[in-house]
Amino acid sequence: MEVSFTFFCSFVYLLKRCLIRIEHWLKEIAKLYQIQPDADQVLLPFTSRGGVYDIYLSDNGLSEQDVSKSYFVRIWREQIGAKISLRKHLRFAKCDECVKNREEKAGTVDRAVLERIKAREYEHYKFVRNERGGYYIRRETARTEPGKYLSIIIDGADAKDYGVPYFCEATHSSQKLWQIPVYIIGVLVHGRQSHVYCVPGHFKQGANVIIDVLYRTLKAIVAKGEKLPETLYLQLDNTVKQNKNRFLLGFLGMLVQAGVFKHIILSFLPVGHTHEDIDQLFSRIVIALLCRNARSYEELAGVLRGCYRDKELRRLQIHWVASVRNFSDYISDYMPGRGQRGYLEGLMRFRQFSIRMHVDGFPMVRCRFSTLARDNFRGVADDTDFTPLFPTTRPAR
Repeated sequence: MEVSFTFFCSFVYLLKRCLIRIEHWLKEIAKLYQIQPDADQVLLPFTSRGGVYDIYLSDNGLSEQDVSKSYFVRIWREQIGAKISLRKHLRFAKCDECVKNREEKAGTVDRAVLERIKAREYEHYKFVRNERGGYYIRRETARTEPGKYLSIIIDGADAKDYGVPYFCEATHSSQKLWQIPVYIIGVLVHGRQSHVYCVPGHFKQGANVIIDVLYRTLKAIVAKGEKLPETLYLQLDNTVKQNKNRFLLGFLGMLVQAGVFKHIILSFLPVGHTHEDIDQLFSRIVIALLCRNARSYEELAGVLRGCYRDKELRRLQIHWVASVRNFSDYISDYMPGRGQRGYLEGLMRFRQFSIRMHVDGFPMVRCRFSTLARDNFRGVADDTDFTPLFPTTRPAR
């Protein structure tokens, strides 16, 4: 009887341990995919729960004898529920590799082909996990060593979703009102005060807006009496129009040239996997506006200020942007344009950029195809070690 009871306790312990492992793993894999900017739900780009189960086995070195598919699915349904779901049609920017795997899985019943797709799917999952892991390391490094590193992530919400006056319960009369569109840009400064910038919707949403937001954020840090460290980690969304362009690189080059930072690391996540912690901020905004009106700029600022707290329980600092500096026109005089020698062509190929001063005294950029340490930095052009940002004349400080 005593042996049976001991065996029963051991069985219950192992079962509980398996349950916790599955639940923890599902929450971890959810961080790698679509964190919805307008809901507390994560969408996984797999065709079935069985596909997620296969990745779970591979990730933990297990077999079907260790954990059955039915038990895995049951734990998912009972412990996680709809917080982590599958969706046939993903809502936001899609990863080409994920879409390709989904389509090929749906188009074949050949077991050998399915196994090859599963293997490719798992390799892609590991790649995304490692890319995101690099961002998490940089983020936590800045939190633990604020005197050496500063980590900032910047992203924008869709202008069509916001406007003043806003009414949480639309009526026939309120729908006829003319709204002033507002473009909301979130800035998370990890371990420090975070910000939201409200930009009038008629402003051209290009590189100048992001550059101006970054400039204002750095000024706000200095205005609080905080010293800027030597290294800046900057995380942006994968768009050429606003972020991955020569104008932003030129601004970062000017920061290094002026001695504001000694080293800047600019990073981008893989296309289709760019939803991050800042999208949780946007989800708080959407949820807050479900039950609160914003009939004026002041009321909208109140909603934004009260909807989110960071890990240190700090509320957002709200800024109204009345004007944006035309930095792109200024820096164009110092950076080569399309067709000129030294033009920064093919930036979309790269996922990380390093900006620092060259030993000869000019700001340079080096880049690599991934953020993994095993991938070496190089110049933008093939067969080059670095690229000077201002190849002829450097701008005045």
